[in-house]
Amino acid sequence: MSSPQKFGYKQSHLSLERLLSGMPLDEWYVKTTNRQKDLHVSSCYILPPKIAPDDGRCLRFSDYDEPSRIYAEFVTMNAGLGNRGPMKGFKQHKWCQLCIKRNRKEKLNEHHILFQCYSLRRLQNRHGLTEYARNLAGLEVEQIYKKYWTDNLPSDVISGRIESADAIRYVYINTVKALLRPQQKVILKNLAIQK
Repeated sequence: MSSPQKFGYKQSHLSLERLLSGMPLDEWYVKTTNRQKDLHVSSCYILPPKIAPDDGRCLRFSDYDEPSRIYAEFVTMNAGLGNRGPMKGFKQHKWCQLCIKRNRKEKLNEHHILFQCYSLRRLQNRHGLTEYARNLAGLEVEQIYKKYWTDNLPSDVISGRIESADAIRYVYINTVKALLRPQQKVILKNLAIQK
């Protein structure tokens, strides 16, 4: 180990020491994880802060099944609505396409489709989301959304919320696809004519 040659393990060890900046690995991991969470506030504000590397603080549903996947998508604000990345076969949209059809410009995100989108109001009523938001009338929609996912309730109640959110997402995505397909066909026709 005292060889003057720059072996790969020595270089790796040096780069790791530079990265840690003299901190113990456990402390660095917790600090870095929480810093990343703070940097990505819009998608990570519901996630619990790390206290220790093995603190077990994770999402409430963390199995490798469909409800856990859906729960994670909504908690991390990555439900595939087309606002962070395009839906397959469509362009990315930052504005709710259902509201645009009503001549309103509303930011597209998970808060909006679950609690604010007027076009989804009947579904929101059916799934109890309108009443839930009404009971928390003094809070901003972001806080209502966070409380919706972090309420200390039995797992079956949270499972019902997962099903409700997934049902509303399904309707939103399929309605948007139906609305945009005619536009897509016109664009493809125009491209074919230009060639």
